[in-house]
Amino acid sequence: MTGRDDAWLREQGEILATSFGWGLGLALLLSISFAVFIARRNEARIDRMEQVLHAVGEGRHGLRIRDEGDDDVARLAQSVDEALDQLEAGIASIRQVSTDVAHDLRAPLARLRLRLEPVALDASLPLAQRGEIGKALSDLDQVSETFDAILRLSRMQAGMVEITRLPVNLTQLCQDVAEMLGAGAEDAGQELALELPESISIEGDRELLFQALVNLVDNALRYSPSPARVSIGVHAESQQVVLSVTDNGPGIPDRDLARVRERFVRLDQSRNTQGSGLGLSLVDAIAQIHGGELRLQNLERGLRVEMRFPTL
Repeated sequence: MTGRDDAWLREQGEILATSFGWGLGLALLLSISFAVFIARRNEARIDRMEQVLHAVGEGRHGLRIRDEGDDDVARLAQSVDEALDQLEAGIASIRQVSTDVAHDLRAPLARLRLRLEPVALDASLPLAQRGEIGKALSDLDQVSETFDAILRLSRMQAGMVEITRLPVNLTQLCQDVAEMLGAGAEDAGQELALELPESISIEGDRELLFQALVNLVDNALRYSPSPARVSIGVHAESQQVVLSVTDNGPGIPDRDLARVRERFVRLDQSRNTQGSGLGLSLVDAIAQIHGGELRLQNLERGLRVEMRFPTL
């Protein structure tokens, strides 16, 4: 044999090269698609982890990541959940201790007050001594009020407070609060203004809502230097009713907006004023048991605090 046609060999080589090229391209495309899918899935899981940690940092200690995977990200999420469980247990223990202390000390404080009050009224004692005993009675009253606030807050956060849901006219509620606090504000050189509709109502417990609004207005008047303007407002917004208190005081540093609603938190500018650091905690708890939420927002000058409730 002196020669042979090699066209078939070239044809087979071209087929092999084409098949290899298509196969390689398809494999590369599948690999890129799979890598993008994994990356986006892990990114979503990491975003979920960040959201949970941010919410926990704002005080929502019951949230968990709950990643059911079996890779490194899932193991990290499970470790974080375990740490959050321990954190929540520690916070619950501290709350329980403070509640127990408040409960156990109420009776001794009441007995002590009953023993000191007749002494303060004894005309045979020098006026200076009677004055000091009067100051001691005032301090006892403040401690008792703090303990009462701790117990009320603990019962609310434990779900032990059952509210009777009846229609509450927020317009009338705001007018009643302004009537109670307006004279004191005027004497202090402050203005208490109302921005109210004719009538707007929600379902809830009027006594608790009254207490929450009094706390907000009292805080605004206390921490806004004279001459200050504090405004109470109510308006409907989408599917919510918004009850707001706005002042033109110094506001709250942005870094502290989340933690001021925690127990016993008092900022540096409030250290020289009376109070327990429980006011906003109580307001937050009252808003939550009404199915609402508490929001704080710094304005260009001043602070706006809102309680948002679902409509009837």
